[in-house]
Amino acid sequence: MADYIAPIAFKEAQVRAGAPDLDDLHDKRRTIIETHGELMALHRNKSLLDARRKETLALCALEVRNQLENEGKKATEAMVDNMAHAHPRYRQWISDTIVEGAKALMYENLVQEVDELVNRGQAVMRQYSSEPK
Repeated sequence: MADYIAPIAFKEAQVRAGAPDLDDLHDKRRTIIETHGELMALHRNKSLLDARRKETLALCALEVRNQLENEGKKATEAMVDNMAHAHPRYRQWISDTIVEGAKALMYENLVQEVDELVNRGQAVMRQYSSEPK
């Protein structure tokens, strides 16, 4: 029974002080990270993103090289590289990455907003608890 008194009293104090519910905020933050964490991590770490870009470009170059060989054409590395950069799959990857980067930024911003609400709630509770009763 004593285990439940402190959380209940804290929740009641939050309501009286007008502070946001910290449990709800933490749940919201957890949900954002669980749902979109991989996207956020990929766009936060530019070396991971660059590795994916190079992987996509290498696959496009391999496809271009095979196509040229099947057509009996000689290909220089510069030609293959230029054609790989112009490959529809690579161009689509670039477009998708821009959109995903914008989404990742939006999710990062949502997490930041939740963090700010948590900090505000903690400040309100400190102020509330320091007021004379």
